[in-house]
Formats: sequence, structure tokens, C-alpha cells
Amino acid sequence: MTANFRMYAACLASYNAGILHGVWVDLDGKTADDIQAEIDAMLAASPVPGAEEWAAHDWEGLDFGEYPNLVEVADYVETMESLDDSERDAFRAFMDNMGPHDGTSLARFREAYLGEFDNVEDYAQQYIDDVGLLSDVPDHIARYFDLAAFARDLVLGGDIWTADAPGGGVFVFSNV
Repeated sequence: MTANFRMYAACLASYNAGILHGVWVDLDGKTADDIQAEIDAMLAASPVPGAEEWAAHDWEGLDFGEYPNLVEVADYVETMESLDDSERDAFRAFMDNMGPHDGTSLARFREAYLGEFDNVEDYAQQYIDDVGLLSDVPDHIARYFDLAAFARDLVLGGDIWTADAPGGGVFVFSNV
């Protein structure tokens, strides 16, 4: 499934001459070389002879700034296209916290992403259930377990980190 990522590449020689000349580059399914070829064709067609410099003046679906690294852009788009809709927002949150996309980010994301939850306590409860943390503790004692404190300690202790999910919950990621 394509995610419809686009970048507007503008000719800076034209821009500096007061002329708007550029091209929207569809990024879906393209390599850095494909993107550069479209930019080179736009520069070759510039109304200002000898135009060589360009800048990204607009983005759709992503934003790598005015002077992007096209390898990072292509890798990011390829990664986003490989994710299902439910993972895309989580991957964006992951990348916002992890820095530049370097081609290994998808593997790091898959390893770290623990899921989307209504709150950190819901993750903590799932963790407790999954590992059987209280399975051998009698119910009359287990009810004294402080779930909120445990969830808080998971975050403050550095075991997990969270990012706000667009729907109101949290994305939970492992630091391990």
C-alpha cells in the first residue's frame, strides 16, 4: 500500500530571480537516485540557465526539512510503506525520539515497539500477566500490589518509554 509521500523541490536560481519553478516529486516506491533524477530534470528545465541548487519547499506525509538527505528520505518512505496503518503513527513517534532514519530503524522499531495502550498502567498490567509476575501470589495479597507505582517505575527506571498516540493513548517502547 502506498502512503502518498511527496516533496516539492524548488529551483533556487529561479526562486532567487523571483520565478517559481519546481516540481512535486512523488516519493512512493522511489530510490534516492530516482528522486535525484526528477530533481535534476526540473533543474535542467529551469528558466534560469545553469541552475544547480534546489531546496525542498513543501512536504506531504513527512518533513525532512529544506535540504534533505535523499537516501534518508527514500529509506523512510520505504519503511513507512512496509508498515500497516496501525504501525505508522507509532513509527513516526519512534523516529521523532530516535533521530535520523538510517536504514536500520525498522528493525530497531520492531524490536522496541511493545504496542499501543490506553495508558501506561494498561501496559504494566499486560506485562504482569504475560510474565506471570503475580501468578503465585494469593489474590488476597496480590490486591495490595500498586500497579500505578509499578507502571511509573517502569518508565522512570528506564525500562520503557512512551509517546502520545494520536487517538489519546500511548505508544510503549522498550529501552532494553
